[in-house]
Amino acid sequence: MLTHLGGTTIPSPLVGRLMEPLALMVTMDAEQGLQLIQLIQPDMTIPIHYDDYDVFASPLEDFRRIVEAVGFSDRVVILDRGEQYRFLVRE
Repeated sequence: MLTHLGGTTIPSPLVGRLMEPLALMVTMDAEQGLQLIQLIQPDMTIPIHYDDYDVFASPLEDFRRIVEAVGFSDRVVILDRGEQYRFLVRE
């Protein structure tokens, strides 16, 4: 499954009663990126838009370090601008 999560909200039975909706940030810092990987357990993560704006809370290198520190570097592919990635489709 290929998913782009910009602006996505996470539904919860508590939303509206005890808390506000859990929204994924349009931009995430390294810790938020790691938390998202831990939450949804994707086979692979490819960060995008990591150098498009001046408002980022942390640089891509922070994300690279934190996923390496917890042993998730094999789940993260960081592409250079314009670089292509070929997805393998499982049956």
